[in-house]
Amino acid sequence: MSKGKSFDLKENPYFVYMPESRKFKLRYSPEPTNNKSLIEKYRKSLKPINKTLIDNTDELNKKFKLRKSLENKKSNEHELLTQRKNNTDLVQNFSKNYETKKAFRKTQLFRRPKKSPTSPSKEFNGALKSLYGKKEPRKVSITPETNSSHSSGKFPVIQKGGSIEDYLLGDILGKGGYAVVRSAIHSATGKVFALKIYNKSFLNKPSRLKSLEKEIAVMKSLDHPSIVKFHQKIETLTQVIIVMEFVSSKSLLTHIKNKREKLLNEAEAKKIFAQLMDAINYCHQKRVAHRDVKLENILLDTNNNAKLIDFGFSTAFENGEKMSMFCGTPNYMAPEIVQHKEFSPAPADIWACGVVLFAMLYGNYPFNSKNKELYRKITKQEVLLKKTVSKEARNLIRKMLHKDPNERPCAQEVLNHKWLANYKGPDKIDELLSGIKTKLKVIF
Repeated sequence: MSKGKSFDLKENPYFVYMPESRKFKLRYSPEPTNNKSLIEKYRKSLKPINKTLIDNTDELNKKFKLRKSLENKKSNEHELLTQRKNNTDLVQNFSKNYETKKAFRKTQLFRRPKKSPTSPSKEFNGALKSLYGKKEPRKVSITPETNSSHSSGKFPVIQKGGSIEDYLLGDILGKGGYAVVRSAIHSATGKVFALKIYNKSFLNKPSRLKSLEKEIAVMKSLDHPSIVKFHQKIETLTQVIIVMEFVSSKSLLTHIKNKREKLLNEAEAKKIFAQLMDAINYCHQKRVAHRDVKLENILLDTNNNAKLIDFGFSTAFENGEKMSMFCGTPNYMAPEIVQHKEFSPAPADIWACGVVLFAMLYGNYPFNSKNKELYRKITKQEVLLKKTVSKEARNLIRKMLHKDPNERPCAQEVLNHKWLANYKGPDKIDELLSGIKTKLKVIF
């Protein structure tokens, strides 16, 4: 070491044992200095490194790590066991609940079939076999000819005080917010009906029960070939059932969707729309507003004759009476309903029928968007009518979709419009065809 140069103490490191961590840590001397006496004093204070002590600490560290890993493993196993125990408790509770529900269902008078809710029962298929003399099919398809008002003109009458046990249940025809509609055969007469089944758990609110009673009262008062007919009401411990005339399960919406162009030609649309407006005109003459006219609530039979269904929102009204209830389907709502104003129910029905006509001829809705934007379009935007449709049809749609309800035509005025003036109902067409056939037989 030369004079005047600083002494680098970092060349001589030392180890210090740390009892908390059980490890040796490397330490260095303080800052370099030129004072030789201090350096010598510091060197003497340094303890020599003991290699055996370092080896022992390494072993201790390994043991410590092993012990910690074992403790972690035990805690993980404990957590796993508690989780398994919780899972078994859940499974046991679920099985108990399932058994209680199963026992409760057995006590019900009206219950679902054992196989699946959509598959008809064996008794149902057997009844069809005995009625029509056909082999039992794999899938039962019910035709409305057995109970169509267009073919017979009469509706079968069954004695009052019937029960659900008088019917053999078939397919599910449709599902709503509060009800399920199923086909059924009346075992005594062999007639096919539609059963609208309300679960009493959904009728816990007074408003829902009141609307159901109103629906039944309205349906009882109506008798029209283009309106589904009420037959009877059945009440069980858990359900309220409305027995109605059976119509094909094909709605106008599915009929349009099945078309290649996703719309109807004017001749076909004219026939369906005339029958719909005839039904609406009859309802308005009886002082009844439907308030939920839409494609899904118009069913078609095998001859594509229209039937208006679902009178859940319907109500009776007086001349000049106004209402403020916000109800209906958003795409079919009139501007006065969207604006939460008091409105007359009959013009609101006319607006909804105008939307139905637009959808049949153009294949989409006149105003289509999300709720807030949709309501803005209904109240402010004018309807766009392309020239792919005849002038008379466009004129009728424009009148029916007028923003001012007082300017809209009534149902009778719609039926008297030029576009529908030359239309003859299905009964007159059938008479003409039968007359032509008889004449041809006489000639040949």
